[in-house]
Amino acid sequence: MSKNIRLLITCEHGGNQVPSAYADCFSSSQAKEILKTHRGWDPGTLELASMLKDHFNAPMHQSETTRLLVDLNRSLRRRTLFSEFTKPLPKEAKKEILDTYYHPHRNAITSWVGDTLKQGFQIIHIACHSFTPVLNGVVRQTDIGFLYDPSWTWEVQLCSDWKKRINDRAPQFRVRFNYPYLGKNDGLTTHLRKSFPRSKYAGIELEVNQKFPQDLPQEWSAIKSLLIETIEPMLGT
Repeated sequence: MSKNIRLLITCEHGGNQVPSAYADCFSSSQAKEILKTHRGWDPGTLELASMLKDHFNAPMHQSETTRLLVDLNRSLRRRTLFSEFTKPLPKEAKKEILDTYYHPHRNAITSWVGDTLKQGFQIIHIACHSFTPVLNGVVRQTDIGFLYDPSWTWEVQLCSDWKKRINDRAPQFRVRFNYPYLGKNDGLTTHLRKSFPRSKYAGIELEVNQKFPQDLPQEWSAIKSLLIETIEPMLGT
C-alpha cells in the first residue's frame, strides 16, 4: 500500500440480528419474514468486508444489527432512519437506540478519518453494500455498482480506473456507475464528504448483486478475488 494512502472498510448492514431489548418489535410473523430479506440486511457484505480488511490489513467498522432497528447509512433527518417496526417506539427508546448503535458507529469512523488525515494521509473509504437482484418486479441489470459523487474528482477517477481494470480482467461481469443508487444521495460517505476535503477523502459505496453470495458460490468467489486484485492499484501497491 502507498505510504500516503490509507484504506478504510465499513459495513453498515452486515447482519440481521435483533438485540434482545427490542425483540418485541420484531415478534410478528411479518417482521420475522422481512428480517430475512434485503430489507433486513445486505447478504455477503460482512464476508466481503472482512476479506478486504484481512488482505489489506485495513481498519474495519461493521454492524451486524439489522438495519430495521436503525439504518446506519441514513442521516438523522431521514424518514427511513427507523423502520415501521421501530418508528412507533417512544422518543426515549429511539434515543437509546441512537446512542447505543448509531452514534458509536458513525463517530468512530469520523474520528478515525479525522485523526488519519491529520497525520498527512489520504483516505480511500470503501463501504460494502449489496442489492437485491429484483426490486418491485424489476430485474437489476448489473453485477457490481460503484456509487460516488460525480463532482468529487478523485472519486470519479478512482471508479473509472477501477471499472476499467474489472472490464479488462473479467468482462463477463457487468459494472455500472451510480447504480442501483446515486452515490450523492444520503449516506455515510455523503456525510463524510461534508466534513473532509476532496483531495484527501474518497468515499466509494461498493454494491454487489446479492445473487452471487446467495445463489452463485463460484461466481461469488471469483468476484471477491477480482475486487482484491483490482483495488490494489488504487492503493499504490
